[in-house]
Amino acid sequence: LPGHFSIRSGDLLKLDLRVGDDYPGQTFARSTKHLRRFEIFSPSQLESAARFRARDERPSTGEPGASKPESATTSNDVPGLDGRSPAGAVRITEPGLHTLIYESNFSTVDLAADKFEPYLIEKGLEKIVQARKDSGASSERGRERYRRCCKSLITVAPDGAEAMANTDASSRKTDSGHRTPIGMRLELVPEFDPASLRAADTVPVQLLFDDQPAVGVLVIATNADHPELEHRLSFRTDSQGRVSFTAKYSGIWVLSAVEMVAADKETTPAADWESTWASLSFEIPSSTATKGETPPGSAKP
Repeated sequence: LPGHFSIRSGDLLKLDLRVGDDYPGQTFARSTKHLRRFEIFSPSQLESAARFRARDERPSTGEPGASKPESATTSNDVPGLDGRSPAGAVRITEPGLHTLIYESNFSTVDLAADKFEPYLIEKGLEKIVQARKDSGASSERGRERYRRCCKSLITVAPDGAEAMANTDASSRKTDSGHRTPIGMRLELVPEFDPASLRAADTVPVQLLFDDQPAVGVLVIATNADHPELEHRLSFRTDSQGRVSFTAKYSGIWVLSAVEMVAADKETTPAADWESTWASLSFEIPSSTATKGETPPGSAKP
């Protein structure tokens, strides 16, 4: 996660890697062993990435040794030191809505059946529960390998307080690059600009799996200031992989989804199931801000 979701052009942005169901989660150090992609894309780069990506037969699967999409050049890589936290830092100069992504390599977990089955239900993976039942494997251990595909949206305003105060939705350049899929295996694609939203507005997203709409997948929305279970929102994607919800609160929101498929027995004999965890984090400005305004440092680390 970024230290802030709204900054001025030229500001240094520190970046943390976090894991956990509750915001802000547990911070962990940068690890070359686990890191596959850690990149940030400007609006103009994402528009170019769409052209590069159109030439790929399919998105990167995250397999060790697999090539990155052509759009993922070294100029996008987030610099940082292995074993250190924060995991990286970037100085962003181009105004607009930037997209930060983190994609991990695979890790493995082996759970007893009495823990694996409730976990599947919690994540909306009842189809896997049924598949295990159909194959007579409900009482067997859950051997799983998993990866993470994370995305954050960062609003960068022109340098200077006066320019920021006058940056509203009607006057600033409209960014559309953030609506371009990056090419991760499971990806939440925003169909909105967070700087133009306020509490009670509708937030639309699309979930893609292998570059196709992910149908019937559970998406959970959590507000950082109201992380309690009773305040969390959950939805199932429609036939186009889309969900939309009313954001009851301003502040930081984290959307998450998990998709699971049977693992390839030939390439991964130690796992029966393969899951991909996607997330999308962004900040909706407070109701007192002018639409499109991006107050620096308004998000908590």
